[in-house]
Amino acid sequence: RVNIKEDSILTVGTIGAIGYSKGWEIIKMLSERFRTKPIRFVIAGITAEINSKFSRGNLIVTGQFERSDLPKIMEEYNVDVVLIPSLWPETYSYTTTEAIMMGLPVIVFDLGAQAERVKKLSAGFVVNSFSDLVDLIEKLLRDKSTLERIKKKMMLNVMDLERWKRRYITLLY
Repeated sequence: RVNIKEDSILTVGTIGAIGYSKGWEIIKMLSERFRTKPIRFVIAGITAEINSKFSRGNLIVTGQFERSDLPKIMEEYNVDVVLIPSLWPETYSYTTTEAIMMGLPVIVFDLGAQAERVKKLSAGFVVNSFSDLVDLIEKLLRDKSTLERIKKKMMLNVMDLERWKRRYITLLY
């Protein structure tokens, strides 16, 4: 679990190599749409267009990282919620699992394993469209307490998360 400090900025994190099929255009559109709001978008990784550390306006790209550093990155940037902007149904979605294991709520489109996992574990938000995503972010900007309620629901699934974590670690190493 990561320790996120309360602040007035909504920080939406994304994890991994975010190419076009993984939602890079969505991140760019969100960054532009919310450029004057108290929000930042942090990509822990790289994108289709940015391969190293980058920061401009409300968009931050950390560059490549070691998996073991991910919780530290989420804490450093005070990530409130993780967005998995993938435009296709993932068969597993390691990034969804990583976010859930860190105790961070997740936003996903209603596609594949990422949506199934978020629904099953009450681990965040499932949206149907870009406009639904924008509406959700606007709601979170007005009231971040929704995220705290999701985190409490997630705690009810601690046993599932611990079992998943052990299995996941076993598969990786």
